[in-house]
Amino acid sequence: MPELEPFKQSGDSNAEEMGKGESTPAGNGVEVDAVFESDLEFKEDCKEVIPAEREIPSVLNVLAQVLERLVARNERYAGASPTTSPLNSRKLTAFHGLRAPGISIAKYLERIFKYTNCSPSCFVVGYVFIDRLIHRQPDLPVTSLNVHRLLVTSVMVATKMLDDIHFNNSFFARVGGVSVVELNRLELELLFRLDFRLLVTMNVFESYCSHLEKEALRDETRIDRSLPISSPVFRSPAQSPHPVPKPKRLSATLSGTYDRAAVHALISRQFAESPSR
Repeated sequence: MPELEPFKQSGDSNAEEMGKGESTPAGNGVEVDAVFESDLEFKEDCKEVIPAEREIPSVLNVLAQVLERLVARNERYAGASPTTSPLNSRKLTAFHGLRAPGISIAKYLERIFKYTNCSPSCFVVGYVFIDRLIHRQPDLPVTSLNVHRLLVTSVMVATKMLDDIHFNNSFFARVGGVSVVELNRLELELLFRLDFRLLVTMNVFESYCSHLEKEALRDETRIDRSLPISSPVFRSPAQSPHPVPKPKRLSATLSGTYDRAAVHALISRQFAESPSR
């Protein structure tokens, strides 16, 4: 049987230079170390794990390109302004690693999809969580140092909201290349920074899907169904030269039941492949 594919991101731990031991408040007072002690590391300790033999959905390619463009823009901006550098110790969070992992965003998303067998809709909802986090914390830009941890954490939380059957934190940690202790801490960090506002209604979900499609069509990018390269939905109002209305934020109070079947049907319809031309 195929094993979990190993990947190791090597690197030194320059703890003193990066502010190891410092703590920063997370949301409502939860303290976390400013920087992880280790880089992402994918070990060969998951024996006989059978990856899902499913076609990679278009939404993964879309999100990868959206995030790659966002990271590139943020790091260009940080390079032009030292006070806004992603390495500024005053702005480090639990999501920051010591250096950028050697695995691309696209391959990382495929890895999560391949081994956790989560539904494609979880990646859209994870996208919603990251967008909410950016708007709540505009001084914490998404960069190559934190994007992978943001992804594995947001998708894992989304699986708990959407999928009837999902893997636990320990398995997600091995897939994502972090320790279970680190992933538990990341989950708490995300929840407190979002103020536990995790509810995503069908209207909000569909608005994000439609936004991705509109961005793709405007950019004339061909990925299965011409999905997006760049998405202003990630920008703060001050950063966006062409501000777009943000999707409505939702209260943590459940206002109705979550129709999982309808969500899965919607994502399948929204990101179905077009016939080749």
